[in-house]
Amino acid sequence: MNRTTEELQALLGERIRELRLQKNLTQVELARRASVERRQVIALEKGESASVHTLVAVMRALEREAWFDNVAVIPRTNPFALKRDATPRQRAGTPRKPKPEVRHG
Repeated sequence: MNRTTEELQALLGERIRELRLQKNLTQVELARRASVERRQVIALEKGESASVHTLVAVMRALEREAWFDNVAVIPRTNPFALKRDATPRQRAGTPRKPKPEVRHG
């Protein structure tokens, strides 16, 4: 399912609001626990722009730090790493330019 950035932000905001309500917290209480401003909690719940710091602080205050373990799961078994001399990737590579097509005629 391909969602837009705005749709994903709105979904994240809804989930955060649901978590807050499950814990029976007001926006003010959550903001206090997360050491952020109430307006930042409101923005996050509306799916509006928020800093990574605000997101992390709110998720910690909601006791959902483990959520970050699932955000971008990286497969642990890489077929190239199965070679004995393979070393873990240290940086991203640059895309290679396609080779020009040679026509024989």
